[in-house]
Amino acid sequence: MARVSLAFALLILAAVSQAGSTAYSVDRIRSLYFPAEAIQVDGTACTAVAAAIINSGPKIALISCADDAAGIFYGHAKMPDQWDAGTIAVTAEVYTDAADPAGVVDLNCSCQVRGTGDTLNATWGSTFNVIVSLAAAAITTNDQADATSTPATCNGASTATGARHLFWRCLIDAAGTTATPMSATPASSDYFPSGITVEYGITGAGD
Repeated sequence: MARVSLAFALLILAAVSQAGSTAYSVDRIRSLYFPAEAIQVDGTACTAVAAAIINSGPKIALISCADDAAGIFYGHAKMPDQWDAGTIAVTAEVYTDAADPAGVVDLNCSCQVRGTGDTLNATWGSTFNVIVSLAAAAITTNDQADATSTPATCNGASTATGARHLFWRCLIDAAGTTATPMSATPASSDYFPSGITVEYGITGAGD
């Protein structure tokens, strides 16, 4: 029979005693990844690019956007019951096939949360930026760069009840974006949003 050290046993007893149960609450971070295939585009300034084999490697879909403030793409997901309804952080990925990548792709993002009985509408949380730099020396052709926002508050997150659904959107910041060329026509673009990750906190029974 395996022996448990006295110190370890006391540590377990202290944790159980403090929580009153072996299933005590903990805070954890979870993430949702949205590949380009799962992202909706406006269809004019941003268009969906069908999955293709990249540089004889993986086959992935992309998004092609003009450097235009009308360029917008969206995502949504049902959130788990354990979500703490707090802030989220958004990480944007940009793929480039430029021979010498440079500049930044600047996104203005926002989000809303709606629960059971809530109406979907045009009321979003405060805008937050995700600025993806392609200028780093490590970024080369057929490469991806990413950047993460500061924590952001979604409209309705603190009041939604029942089955809570997260909706997010990102618009191209035409003034802040310096990567070029960018176009809604894939053949004319060198920079392509390729995915979004949303990080959020949960509370619940430890496992």
